Amino acid sequence: MDKPCLSNKDEYPDDEVLSRHLGEVKCTWDSFLAFLTEDHPSFSTEWRYYNDGKSWLCKVTHKKKTVC
Repeated sequence: MDKPCLSNKDEYPDDEVLSRHLGEVKCTWDSFLAFLTEDHPSFSTEWRYYNDGKSWLCKVTHKKKTVC
């Protein structure tokens, strides 16, 4: 079984880290984020490390409501 990505608490998932893990599909991730910011400017994204899952996750919110 593969080791989960983005599991190092001390390594914030910036563009370099995401490129290393996503490889050639990083452009799809970038397109998704561009869609969110252009079509839904009130949405915000935030990377959070969750101790229970031992992984970084990107949280998208609208005001205080989690979207995805």
